[in-house]
Amino acid sequence: MKFLNRTNFGLGLIFATFSFVGCRSTPTRATEESIAKARVIALTESINLDDQSKKLISENTPRCSFYHPAGPFSALTDYNFSWKISANRTLTVYGSGDVNTLENHKIRVR
Repeated sequence: MKFLNRTNFGLGLIFATFSFVGCRSTPTRATEESIAKARVIALTESINLDDQSKKLISENTPRCSFYHPAGPFSALTDYNFSWKISANRTLTVYGSGDVNTLENHKIRVR
């Protein structure tokens, strides 16, 4: 067990810290445009949304999360924008790509 010493643990911790940027639950100024685009996508591309769900999406701020991998794929970002539309349903716009354009997005209702 000589491999698990303080130096290797410290290096592993540094690698884990810089390998991604964690989730943010409150939007920053940079993501306000992305939230607006995600909202338009949610309202225009979702089928079978009732008026109450549309109102919740229009008025509420979604829960946002972003994952930026390190290394050669750092230009890609996994993103999620989620709105709670009822007591047991959530609408999520998610994908992998440019957060500014929301390329390759998908919609999930659970």
